[in-house]
Amino acid sequence: MTDSAKDIAKAIVGEALESFVNHRFDMCIKLLSNAIDLDPLSRRAFLSRGAAYLRLQQNQEAINDFNRVIALDGKLARAYHLRGLAYNQAGDHSHALKDFKRAIELDPEYSAAYRIGASRHVTRRRASQLKKDDSSG
Repeated sequence: MTDSAKDIAKAIVGEALESFVNHRFDMCIKLLSNAIDLDPLSRRAFLSRGAAYLRLQQNQEAINDFNRVIALDGKLARAYHLRGLAYNQAGDHSHALKDFKRAIELDPEYSAAYRIGASRHVTRRRASQLKKDDSSG
């Protein structure tokens, strides 16, 4: 890959992020796909495209992009947090909790993962308690 391709990819990512901020997620995804074609190792492009997929509730596509980011850089707490959100949105709460915990392990200051993980834990405890109450009464 040439430096000029990387530079063009970075410029496209910047344009895509503007689309993201303006809630134009389909356009954001198209632009980021172009950036990924130019720079298939761009963690930022995969992470951002995954976030756009997440906003569109296209959870499997989001998970695929977050998996790619984690394969490129397994120490990025945000990738685990966002993948956890995608798992949570897809109803896979056990994988979501694992990802939130991993995000916190990687970055103990990462408050978003604490908040979401704690919320998910409380929801699971309530559901468990309701099942116990139903079976005893």
